[in-house]
Amino acid sequence: MLRMFLVTLVSIVATAAGQTPYFGQLVEPEATYKFSEFVHSSEDGWKSQLNDFASVRKVYPDASLSVRVYARPGEPRKSAEALKKQYKEYFRKIDSKGVLAGTGGYRRQITTELWVIGKDGLIPQPSPDEPFVAEKADEIGEVTRSEFDERIQRFWNLLIDEGETAAYIVNYGTASQIAKRETDIQNSLSRRHLPRITVVRVDNADGVNTVLWLVPPTAENPPINE
Repeated sequence: MLRMFLVTLVSIVATAAGQTPYFGQLVEPEATYKFSEFVHSSEDGWKSQLNDFASVRKVYPDASLSVRVYARPGEPRKSAEALKKQYKEYFRKIDSKGVLAGTGGYRRQITTELWVIGKDGLIPQPSPDEPFVAEKADEIGEVTRSEFDERIQRFWNLLIDEGETAAYIVNYGTASQIAKRETDIQNSLSRRHLPRITVVRVDNADGVNTVLWLVPPTAENPPINE
């Protein structure tokens, strides 16, 4: 009867936190359960995540709760350490038992894993670094100048949000078409520091086209001839 009662309550808590219920796992002393994973955003955002996480303790008081923070590529691991410290300090305010906290490797974005560990469960090990690959952010064919500027600005904002990620801008077309695109790009990004942008020319008689790539650290350069 006790086992059934705990399973039901755990299901309610997991559902309230927006997670898929793991029926029966939390009541097993040797179980280790991944409660959720989220990309770091605002302070209110991560506090809401931790509040949901702390609610597990109400129905499973013997569990240990663990957070693991993964840094963004190109950033020092101390950024993850600083966030881990914030989590621990906040958790003490909402749960007298506190939380286990550690750091892992790298993710495309700053990422936090939340784990529930049964009384005899094992502390989860950090998962391997994500294999980083170049990502096509946009492809701009024949458009108006205002739309071109808007999409270049959007790409720039993405680049700023991506930490140490580099950018490749590949212009396809005739020599005159490419020259005009390069001028338009320079005008769109005027007064901006551009150390992480590589501009590539590819002769192509099939019309003008600009492909915008985000390239994380350690990723291979994009396939510019495709």
